[in-house]
Amino acid sequence: MAYFLKDTGAKVIVVGKKEEGVVRTLDAKGRILCVDTESPFSEEKLFPSSLPWTTSLGGNLHDPALLIYTSGTTGQPKGAVLTSRI
Repeated sequence: MAYFLKDTGAKVIVVGKKEEGVVRTLDAKGRILCVDTESPFSEEKLFPSSLPWTTSLGGNLHDPALLIYTSGTTGQPKGAVLTSRI
């Protein structure tokens, strides 16, 4: 986990309640958003002060949508950026 946090250079870490303690020991200065992963997702619960999403944010099909790590070939995992493109 420490490798992933350092490699990504994440500015915000979204983490489940069960994992929060581990992440805080690895990155005590980072901004951590702890979410309840046991209940169904609801934008209204996660962001109660935000306005409802009524329009598309726009963007490009080539914009990054997800970062996953592969096993890699050098002994260290490699980050792979997936886009919104289907």
